[in-house]
Amino acid sequence: MKSEVYPKFYAPYKRKKDSKYLDLTQPREELLPYMNDKTCWWVSEKLDGTNTRIIWDGYKVDVKGRTPSSQLQGYQNELLRELIQNDNYKFDETFGTKEVTIYGEAFGGKIQKNPHGVEPQFKVFDINIDGVWLDYPSVKEISKNLGLKYNDHVLFDSWDKVIDIFKDMKKGRDESDEYFEGLVAVPAHMPLTRLGERVITKIKVADFEEVNE
Repeated sequence: MKSEVYPKFYAPYKRKKDSKYLDLTQPREELLPYMNDKTCWWVSEKLDGTNTRIIWDGYKVDVKGRTPSSQLQGYQNELLRELIQNDNYKFDETFGTKEVTIYGEAFGGKIQKNPHGVEPQFKVFDINIDGVWLDYPSVKEISKNLGLKYNDHVLFDSWDKVIDIFKDMKKGRDESDEYFEGLVAVPAHMPLTRLGERVITKIKVADFEEVNE
């Protein structure tokens, strides 16, 4: 089975010259066609942990890190043991012999020094079946059926709304002294670039400090 590494994605704007901050006058070319009031966006919170893949090859379940060479860490090994012992039949019932990669984040406990302040856990944020990315309502339903937690996605009806919710969440977390790294946003119809790559972006607090103070 070819279990794909989760695609790398970037900030929505290019960086200012000689600066770590983004230049809001220079949107990334692959995102520009969707930064309008006609495109809806799926938005989820960016979790700060360890990228983790659950892989079903049609016969057995396995857990991998972000890349083939990634060594499993403590909680990832626990997740693998739990899936093998309890849930292998659920994957068979749900997917049959289809090849599936479930992408998510392991976080909490001792992972990444636990900025979210929670117990170790895993949340699903994407699923690919036989090379096809599922829409997020389907990802949520399958996660529930498999007994996996899901990183909620919310639909917004324009790019401006995405930026507004980002600012509101940052302000709210700052005022209550809670950790917030940022958001991940995907156009609702899930387009691909001419190179066949996903149109997806991450909006991080550190990139927008100048415009959110």
